[in-house]
Amino acid sequence: MAESRPQEERSEEAAWVAQALAGDPRGFDALMCRYHAPLRRMLRAMVRNPQDTEDLLQETFLRVYRFLHRFDSTRPFGPWLLRIGSNLARNHLRRTRRTPTLSLDETPAGGEQESYEGEWLADRRPLEALEHQRLLAATRAAIAKLPLEQRVVVEMRLIGEMSYKEIAGALGVPMGTVMSRLNRGRRQLQAALRMGPARRGEQPADVAATERTAEEAP
Repeated sequence: MAESRPQEERSEEAAWVAQALAGDPRGFDALMCRYHAPLRRMLRAMVRNPQDTEDLLQETFLRVYRFLHRFDSTRPFGPWLLRIGSNLARNHLRRTRRTPTLSLDETPAGGEQESYEGEWLADRRPLEALEHQRLLAATRAAIAKLPLEQRVVVEMRLIGEMSYKEIAGALGVPMGTVMSRLNRGRRQLQAALRMGPARRGEQPADVAATERTAEEAP
C-alpha cells in the first residue's frame, strides 16, 4: 500500500497539471497548496533572509506557472519545482554576493518560531542561554564560509531538514554527490567549531556533542 502512494501522488499531480494547462486555476492552486511549505522551507534554509525567501517563493511559483507546459508529466512534479526554486536561490546568492543572515531572535513571517539549527544541533542537555547562542552564532559563521555548493547542501539538510532524495531532486545531482558535499561540509564545520573554543582556551564540549548528533543523523 505504501509503495503505491508515490505513484498515486504522481498521477494526482499530473492531473492537476493538465487541469491548470486547460485553464482551470484549481489545478495550479492544488499544486501550490502541496508544495508551498516544502519550497518555502528550502528557500529559507538557502537564503536565510525572510524578505528574500518570500520574494523567491513568489518568483518560483510564477516561473513554474509560466513554464508549466514544459513539465514532463511522466516524472515527479516536486523535484522539478524544487530545482527551479534552488536555481533561483543560488543565482540570487551569486548576484547579491552577500552572506545570508537571520537574527537569533527573529520570528519568521506567519508568526511561527522556527529552529535555525535543525535537529542535529538540538542538544537536549541543559545549556546556558549565552553558551547556546554563542554556539549558534559560531555555526552560522562557519556555514557562511563554506563553498557555495557545500553550503547549499548543508543548509538544505541541516536547516531545511530535507532528505537526501529531496536535495538531489532539487539540485539535479546524484544522491551520492549530495552525501559527498554534505560530508565535506560537516567536516569543515566541525573543524571550524573546534577552533573557536581553542582560540579562547576553552574546552569544546558542546561542539563534541554537536558532532556526535551530526554523525548520527541518517
